[in-house]
Amino acid sequence: MAALDFGAYVLLGIAAVLFLLLQSWLAATVVRRVVGVPTGWPQTIGVGLVMSAVMALTVQYLYRAGTGQNAGGLEVAPGVALLLLLLATGWIFALGVGALVVIEAAFPTGSVPGPQSLFFGWKARRRRGRRYAEVISIAVRHGLGSQIRGFGRGASRDR
Repeated sequence: MAALDFGAYVLLGIAAVLFLLLQSWLAATVVRRVVGVPTGWPQTIGVGLVMSAVMALTVQYLYRAGTGQNAGGLEVAPGVALLLLLLATGWIFALGVGALVVIEAAFPTGSVPGPQSLFFGWKARRRRGRRYAEVISIAVRHGLGSQIRGFGRGASRDR
């Protein structure tokens, strides 16, 4: 009997991972169509996890409401619970896609450095910063400081 329980948990875990991947892929596809740019998979999977967790809570609550096991809460007919579940699924997906659009607008894919470049790329960032500072100092020395964006009086006129 324990082997059956273990097998059921394994199958349930596999189904949950497949559902998460499907939901994340669908959300990423919709956001690509809406925004017009590809979204990062870590962001998409994170939003997919939140959507899956909210969906699990909603399914449990509406199942209890439809079967009369919701003591002191909502109690409806099974058909109504199913319709509410369909409506909740649409809203959860729409809100998840909206959250993914907001996250993509706030932190575009590729703008945040990865963990490897964050810890090991400091030498290259330091060299690049020195190189840019040297180029700017040469430009300022030759009277081109006002032409550099963000420096001098020429910056406010162009805007």
